[in-house]
Amino acid sequence: MGRIIEFNRDQAVEIAMHEFWQHGYSEVSIKSVSQKIGISRSSFYNTFGSIELLFAEVLDLYEYDAPIRKLRTAYSSEEEDKGNLETPVNSIRSMFQTLCKLRARDSEHRGCLIINCLGDLNHFNAQAQTDILGRIQVLRGEFHKTLRLAVNLGELPKHTDTHKLALSLQTLAVGINSMSKIIHAEEGLNAIANSTLDGIGINAAKHD
Repeated sequence: MGRIIEFNRDQAVEIAMHEFWQHGYSEVSIKSVSQKIGISRSSFYNTFGSIELLFAEVLDLYEYDAPIRKLRTAYSSEEEDKGNLETPVNSIRSMFQTLCKLRARDSEHRGCLIINCLGDLNHFNAQAQTDILGRIQVLRGEFHKTLRLAVNLGELPKHTDTHKLALSLQTLAVGINSMSKIIHAEEGLNAIANSTLDGIGINAAKHD
């Protein structure tokens, strides 16, 4: 009974997140993750139901502090008056700077947990596959909303194809996450991000 009282579900999900992140979904079993968390197999089923349901909780936790949260999709003139507004274009560049910093600081060079799932996709059931692909598409949607805002505010030309540009940004994010497994220095990752952003016209706004 003492073990049940001491059990911390949030902590257990965080431990599981790092297991999946380090080893990949296909290499983590109910037995291995239960041992890592410190519970029996029966307690695992009673607590989480299945490894798929646990992984869904893991993805929710992982996304909570993801760099995507750096994107701003609302404009406030009141914030602008205070000089605190980060423009839509700058928020995109800021997101990539955060992404590069996070990946460089990961001593295990694991890349992105969600992007890594693409290599394991055939190990997931249909519902989990849909969930993972949907989460990946969320990033493109956030890019698109931010780009539309940039067009509306005059940061980008009115003829900008925001759908294609959002796809380019999503592709860059996937590339940074993948390249971070072999390029470990933040400067190197930033060089990739900045050269690509400059090339597709996502130039940092200059304030007078």
